[in-house]
Amino acid sequence: MESTRTISSTLLLEDVLATVAEEVGETLLPSRVEILEYDAGREALLPRAAYPAAGDSRTPGGVEQDPAERSRDPSIIRGRVPVAERISDPALSPASKRRMERLGEKACLNIPLVYADDLVGLLLLVETHGDRVYSSEEIEAACALGEQAAVAVHNARRYHEMEAAYAQLEHQLRDRHELLRLSQTLLTTLDRQVVFEQIALLLAALFDYDALDIALMDHAAGRLIVDFAVDATGDHTLGFSVPLGCGVVGAVAETGCPEMVNDMLHDPRAVSAPGTDSRPQASILVPLVVEESVLGVLTVDRFDGRVFGQREFELVHLVTNLGAVALRNAELYGEMQSRATTDALTGLFNRGALDERLEDELAKARRYGTPVSLLMIDIDDFKPFNDRYGHACGDRVLVHLAEVLSRSTRERVDVVARYGGEEFVVVLPSTASGGALAAADRLRESLCTDEEHSGAAVAERIRYAVARDGVPGTGDPPATVTVSVGVAAYPEHADSLERLLANADKALYLAKGLGKNRVEVYR
Repeated sequence: MESTRTISSTLLLEDVLATVAEEVGETLLPSRVEILEYDAGREALLPRAAYPAAGDSRTPGGVEQDPAERSRDPSIIRGRVPVAERISDPALSPASKRRMERLGEKACLNIPLVYADDLVGLLLLVETHGDRVYSSEEIEAACALGEQAAVAVHNARRYHEMEAAYAQLEHQLRDRHELLRLSQTLLTTLDRQVVFEQIALLLAALFDYDALDIALMDHAAGRLIVDFAVDATGDHTLGFSVPLGCGVVGAVAETGCPEMVNDMLHDPRAVSAPGTDSRPQASILVPLVVEESVLGVLTVDRFDGRVFGQREFELVHLVTNLGAVALRNAELYGEMQSRATTDALTGLFNRGALDERLEDELAKARRYGTPVSLLMIDIDDFKPFNDRYGHACGDRVLVHLAEVLSRSTRERVDVVARYGGEEFVVVLPSTASGGALAAADRLRESLCTDEEHSGAAVAERIRYAVARDGVPGTGDPPATVTVSVGVAAYPEHADSLERLLANADKALYLAKGLGKNRVEVYR
């Protein structure tokens, strides 16, 4: 995590790394996380952060350790590759086993922190309650988070050198205060738009500028597209795109090298967004880079003859590096949130996400006096189908039903979830049950047109679509399945989440009992 905090002591560095340690701990759930800084000059390891932080680190803060004390395996320090040590491993060296026994460790994943081929520290994931074999995915995730820690250590050192160089400047104290305060906010921000806003605020607190924009890479199209802008011409700038390699911004994205151009008006590479004025302009352009991948380019401008100096260039570079990591963190958080709330097979919401969304919809319904319908959907005779065609075809049935449900409901309005096994749930906000039996009969007669939107109407459209469509990959002609659907509505049939689910489930079993491949409303 590349930091632009004004670091005047190791305590501030520990604050930066504490964020990384906590993220590792919350993501991979080891017993303890430690981050050690490596001092190459003294060949010493210095504890900088631990999670949990409450006094259970095996090494008191600030006490140096010989690298060999951490592990006898030279590949950790010299080879710079992840090393997993398990006390149950018969191949573990006697020295390492004695050390792990003394420290009460069952397993330890050692991740070297390397920046630009220089070892800057170690990230340790310690297990004290039981043996643990980390998967390749977990090791990859730990390495990715370790890279953030490596960048944090490197840039903390770099910023310390910059601080010494600018110590004589009277306003350095203000810079330090603002950089620390705002970068702390930025490091804990997990929303992309807020990351952009915090970058703009941080730079504005450090020096004045007239305009700022952030263009993100569309790798598929090979273009940069302006996604955020702070200036009087923002309406013209937002959405403006240039091909990779075109203009100064495109060149910066292509090379990955920052530039300071104090006479943009006469730079032959310059391109302007339509509707913007041609006037003297000075610009600093810095790529947002994480793990050697260019995410975009940040541009800061001054107009009408005002130029930038080396101080501003360095600060923009530092802030942009920090912003790139914060942006990547936001993306990773979004991905983790998606995995935590999404069924892996179908891509629909899972049971936990359904409960949360249903509570939200019921709260809105109570507030505004509107109905909510809930459909409980179950595939008929799914076990015999699996037995006949195999579980791979059974999975295709589940994916196919998920697609039918998504097509049959309102995007960004209705909630579709896999409830468990072959059961699915659809939540229909602002939708009454709709006299389900009569509506279902009308819909069957009209081949399920979209003219009516009630709980029963949507249920019947789903039932009809599933019965009509064959299951891909099950032969020619393809096999077919049917579904039974139970419908219940708030407040007509239930006044709570639990009763609504229970009553829809009762209606589902009524549909099963009456012959399957039908829709029934709770009664």
